[in-house]
Amino acid sequence: ASDWSSDVCSSDLGYLTGGNVFRTDSVDRVGYMNYAPFTQVLFKTRYANVTVGARYDVSTAFGSAFNPRLGITRKLGAFNFKLLYASSFRAPAIESIQYGVDGMRLKPEQSNTLEFEASVKVRKDMYLSVNLFDINTTNAIRYFVKTDSVVTGYLDGYRNSEKMIGSQGVELEYKYKSSFGFFNLVYSFYTIQNKGV
Repeated sequence: ASDWSSDVCSSDLGYLTGGNVFRTDSVDRVGYMNYAPFTQVLFKTRYANVTVGARYDVSTAFGSAFNPRLGITRKLGAFNFKLLYASSFRAPAIESIQYGVDGMRLKPEQSNTLEFEASVKVRKDMYLSVNLFDINTTNAIRYFVKTDSVVTGYLDGYRNSEKMIGSQGVELEYKYKSSFGFFNLVYSFYTIQNKGV
């Protein structure tokens, strides 16, 4: 099976009143177009189900970003397994673009996520699962205030982080479902210990 779409198109428009202008472009009105075709294919085999997909984002403000993803699922009796790799992005917003530190052009944030999940159906109404994850983000959009003794240009604004940031951890979940309702109990642990920031 496959799924393809190209009708994901959006536009952002911002304007200021009262004679005010945006800092970067010195105009009172800005607009950006975004276009994002994507495709996804599902392969069903006797060993596992494999999903392969990708999204390609094109923006008049920040350029383009390619975001692939891969998912593998497998059911063995009462057990379910899932392995997922996904790339994603967060585009700069109008305020971030127009208030970059000293007019610096921003890049989109790019994140890569790797997850492994295993679950077991204890009874027909009870499930246990464990999820291990690792997330890395490059070009994180951050707000800065200059604190140097001699400040040149604007005092504050947005810029991309020079270091990779992220987290990793584990989540445990217990689910109980019945005709009168459901109950979820979740424990999450995450850390930045092995990350740059």
